[in-house]
Amino acid sequence: MMSDLKQSAKQNVSAIILAGGESNRFQTKKTPWQDKTLVKIGNETLLTRTIKIVEQIAQNIIIVTKNQDRKRAYQKAISKIADEVSAEIQVEIDNARFFCFGPTRGILSGLEFLQTTKAIIVPSDMPYLRREILQELINNLGDCPLIVPLWPKTGKIAPLVLAMNANKIGLAPLILSKIRRGRADDLHRAVEACKFLAISPAKEQISNNLFLSINKRANFNVLLNRKIPETIGSFFTTANSIIVNNRHKQKPLQELFTFLKRTAFLYPEQELVEEALSLFEKLSTNKLHFYSGLLSSVITGWKSLNSNNGKNAGHYFSDNHSSLISKIVKKGISAYMTEAKKWGKLGISFLELHAYSDASFLARKLNLKNELDFLDETIGALKTKMALTNRQHKEYDFCKMIDNRLPGFLSKARKRIQQAETRFNEESPTLETNFLWDHSLRVGRIAYQLALQEGVEPLIPSLAAILHDAGKFVLGSYHPDQKPEEEYSASIAKDLLTTEGFSKIAISKVLTAITALYNEQLPCNINCQIVHDADRLDKLGVLGIANFFTKSALRGVNLGKAVVTNLSRELTYAYMAPKTMLTKTGRKLAQTRSKDTINYFEKLLEELKNFKIGHYYIKKFEIENGTLLLVIPALCNNCEGQFFVHLSKKQGLKCEKIQAKYLCNKCEEEYLVAFCLPILTKGKME
Repeated sequence: MMSDLKQSAKQNVSAIILAGGESNRFQTKKTPWQDKTLVKIGNETLLTRTIKIVEQIAQNIIIVTKNQDRKRAYQKAISKIADEVSAEIQVEIDNARFFCFGPTRGILSGLEFLQTTKAIIVPSDMPYLRREILQELINNLGDCPLIVPLWPKTGKIAPLVLAMNANKIGLAPLILSKIRRGRADDLHRAVEACKFLAISPAKEQISNNLFLSINKRANFNVLLNRKIPETIGSFFTTANSIIVNNRHKQKPLQELFTFLKRTAFLYPEQELVEEALSLFEKLSTNKLHFYSGLLSSVITGWKSLNSNNGKNAGHYFSDNHSSLISKIVKKGISAYMTEAKKWGKLGISFLELHAYSDASFLARKLNLKNELDFLDETIGALKTKMALTNRQHKEYDFCKMIDNRLPGFLSKARKRIQQAETRFNEESPTLETNFLWDHSLRVGRIAYQLALQEGVEPLIPSLAAILHDAGKFVLGSYHPDQKPEEEYSASIAKDLLTTEGFSKIAISKVLTAITALYNEQLPCNINCQIVHDADRLDKLGVLGIANFFTKSALRGVNLGKAVVTNLSRELTYAYMAPKTMLTKTGRKLAQTRSKDTINYFEKLLEELKNFKIGHYYIKKFEIENGTLLLVIPALCNNCEGQFFVHLSKKQGLKCEKIQAKYLCNKCEEEYLVAFCLPILTKGKME
């Protein structure tokens, strides 16, 4: 009978594995960035271990993550266990159309791919979770929209381990998808009904191990040595379980969804604020306190718009307008507190805590001291009751790092670079003159991410990346006095960083990272390698394609000319990128982005051919330690003659170059495309 039950469950249950977290708490200084989902326990990763747990009861598994790179990495890990798993597995990326974030976004994104109405949801970092726990959640779900584990003594829940009837959760996902927040338990508070399945008193001692999340690398081995029984038997009891049925009226919720969908990012004119107040009253009248609070949280953003230190001059609200917004926010505080009291009476302290926390957020916006004193004390007591600690999330942010160490540096660097570009573009004063700065800032951000992945302190390579092209247009020309721009860039970097009080040793490291990019006599250390790869990655994949067309437009080059004179260089550098990147992370990222670049431009050439706009061939030419991909017109536009290519070498200002001269066999039409030889063979820059 139990065997039949397991088989039936597997046939009718899907699973969503949440794997979109940043893994920030898992990182340690001076070690390569590691996705904890791919950390190994014995011979299997956390991800594959989780898959093997849920596949015992699920017929299809949806893994939700945050970007294409992680999707590819997870697919690779899954391919290694394909013969061991019978469930259908797919990896999907968070839905970019959703405004919510965090676990909420992951859950809602996963719901779009369910093949069954019943589903279990688990995080990817609970290695000791057991099939029996998930099976009991499914068995006790019944017709309820949601079921989640509960520790009855403390009122704590495991918000990311749950089962659901996806066809009974109503409008909650649609509404949550339109709000910029990401509390893990928002769905529990939003659904019409939820079961809180009590953990048996006899199982409380081992429950903390079974629901343990791997968050910190430092105590990873300690966690793995915990002893867990092979079998756990019946884990839950219905005796202390709680069923909450809110009996939501659907009409006001539909109105809320329509309102949020229509007004997102819309400037709040007074009529809109009045409409919001009317909707708030409807929600409150129907005792939809959580949703009332959500609406107030949205409106809090409108209030911030009115106190933006004069930045929105001409858009200040009238006194009545502002008063209406404050009124709704105050009502929102009351709504959240009413919701919190409800959860408190039911003994669900975890949801009580978060309802009070939401009220506290609104109270801080209005600086309501009395309310804040009460809320702070209440929140502290609830955290103590559930033995919760404040999470110390590490700040991994490029701009914050720069501003903390060198306040005002970015604005000064931007001004310096833009002034040079403006001078260079004096003949075309209508053009924007911030292309070079945009590129520099992008390369800085990419270098920051590469440094984290490589386990390198990111400040030096980030600064070098920001300033690596600062000398490109110095004195209003390109390569003035026949000097490489890196020499001028190093001089500008030294000036800026000295003014900022940066140490001589640190400045020397930045200068070395910049000048070693082109000077083969200098060793390209890890900082130099990161800048090199960051600059190349800005020219690869979707981002690189966008830059190709932007740069062509800024140079006054139309599509036809760009294909003939510039596309060969883009294709060649993209083709060689995976082999010539200097860091492990750079090579890994270049593999897929190289293919994306080449595939896109091949389709572009095919489209031009199909519409008889232009016909081009892509021809590979093997050179010493490298390959050229040359785009060759089928016929000369002037005489319909045939082009032949003559390859030669020439010493350029910074490097030896490979020159491809196109010669028509009927007329005098010719043009030249040059390639930096080191970038094709050794990974040095142009």
